Amino acid sequence: MDTAHRAAGSPRTPSFPPIEEPPIATELYKDSRGQFRWRLKASNGKIIADIGEGYVRRIDCEHGIELVKSQEAAAVVKQISVAEVAEKS
Repeated sequence: MDTAHRAAGSPRTPSFPPIEEPPIATELYKDSRGQFRWRLKASNGKIIADIGEGYVRRIDCEHGIELVKSQEAAAVVKQISVAEVAEKS
């Protein structure tokens, strides 16, 4: 702001730092069947994880989100074979 505006008594506009997107965000949404789902989205917009089922009640979907968040630090990475993937599908 220039000196002329301050001298005239104009209030100074505060300067805030830009709002940064979190590195990962959880999105809760309704799918085309009207069921609640959640997904994790990276700051670049790419979906990096999603839930494999829909929930009829929003509260159940929110509970699933909280369950994953509370257990993520204790999660282990388990490598499985292609056969195991096909078996579980």
